[in-house]
Amino acid sequence: MKVTPNAKNISSKPAIVPTAVQKQLDVLKRQSQGLSALLQLERQSRKAQNIKELLFIMVNDTKRVLPYRQGLVWQNRSKKSVRISAASGVSTVDRNAPFIIWLTKVLGEIQPMVAETKPKARIIKMEDLPEKQREGWEKWSSGHSMVCPLVDTYGTITGGLFLSRDTPWRDEEVEILSMLMEGYSYVVTNLAHSKPSTWTKIVKIIFPRSLFKLAMVGAIAGSMFLPIRLSVLAPAEVVPFQPLVISSPLDGVVDTIHVKPNQKIAAGDVLFSLDDTTIRNQYEVARQAMEVAKAEYGTAAQQAFWDTESKSRLEWLQAQVEKKREEMEYNLELLRRVKIRAERPGIAVFTDVNDWLGKPVKVGEKVMVVANPAQVTVKSWVAVADAINMQPGAEVLFFLNIDPINPRPAKLYQASYEASMSPDSILAYSAKSVFAKGTEPPRIGLKGTAKIHGEEVSLFYYLFRRPMAYMRQTFGL
Repeated sequence: MKVTPNAKNISSKPAIVPTAVQKQLDVLKRQSQGLSALLQLERQSRKAQNIKELLFIMVNDTKRVLPYRQGLVWQNRSKKSVRISAASGVSTVDRNAPFIIWLTKVLGEIQPMVAETKPKARIIKMEDLPEKQREGWEKWSSGHSMVCPLVDTYGTITGGLFLSRDTPWRDEEVEILSMLMEGYSYVVTNLAHSKPSTWTKIVKIIFPRSLFKLAMVGAIAGSMFLPIRLSVLAPAEVVPFQPLVISSPLDGVVDTIHVKPNQKIAAGDVLFSLDDTTIRNQYEVARQAMEVAKAEYGTAAQQAFWDTESKSRLEWLQAQVEKKREEMEYNLELLRRVKIRAERPGIAVFTDVNDWLGKPVKVGEKVMVVANPAQVTVKSWVAVADAINMQPGAEVLFFLNIDPINPRPAKLYQASYEASMSPDSILAYSAKSVFAKGTEPPRIGLKGTAKIHGEEVSLFYYLFRRPMAYMRQTFGL
């Protein structure tokens, strides 16, 4: 029996689209999406309010049109010097990172190559790099890189976009990036030449360009006659005011230092003592010699009653006793000088105890000073090349290295006429200043910078004093 199929039993099936047609539809769909993303990206870039916002769009949003792994924007500084301004995925660029340092060198060296194809994009291969940068390519690059310059209206390359990824670039992607970079270049040029402010417009209306330039030149020329106080900066140190210099009274060797650096002392305190071995031996020899001379004199005095020769020697023997006594007293006085005492109270200022122990010293050699910590002064060294006319009573500001924001006022009371070598081995004039009343005296030994004020001069002289001095010394003008 033949069964006739019922229409209701026949299930409806969708029409099958041929594979070739489906591929064409997918291609058209991707192209439509790519075109839409390109137009949206150009529209977004034109709405950028400043260069920083545009650079962010370039390195991060370009990925919607062209997939890549790394994106960076550089700005040209010179023909072979660039500066990385933005990078994808980060808010700020660490210019000390090894990759950024390497890429900065690479972009600087391939500038002539980029200029050959401007404004088109160009694929960069490892073979295009100098030999010294190829090792970095293998380490830092993703394998396939492309650069496209930013070109202004004058045709000058102002920067560019660097893209890198793991897959090769297609020719159509190079063309798309070239088109996109033309739009970026246009926006960069517009942002760089933004519209003038309202105040600038008003100034241009009131003052014509030529009149404005003339007024500016006149203002600058007139400002050259403004009075300004001449000043000079010099390294300075807090030193004691009229300190008591403690020097060695004898030739000898320092045996003991009885005080510590910056220790408070009273009048009469022993500061240091010299080795007394030699002097004490000389004293003992002189004392024994005096005893012998006295004994000889006593014997001769007894024999003088019956011996005429002994009587005649009495005066000579007595002279010998006096001579030996003077030698003994001299050595005794030297023994008293071995211990050096303070003549007035204060603090002992010297470097370190160990610097002096066992050190030979000569008569008059300075060992330490006794200073009053409440009476200090500022000693500064003004280099010969920076010297100005320093008059007593000139105002001085002293900036301590440990407290540079709080200057201490002082008055100049002494300036040397003859230059000498400073502690920094610079030929300079020494100047001393006393702190103003009410100023808390800093600790002795602190260093800083002294600003010494001079006479009033014109702004022109203030600015061109050194250039004029150099011209006179060099060319004799």
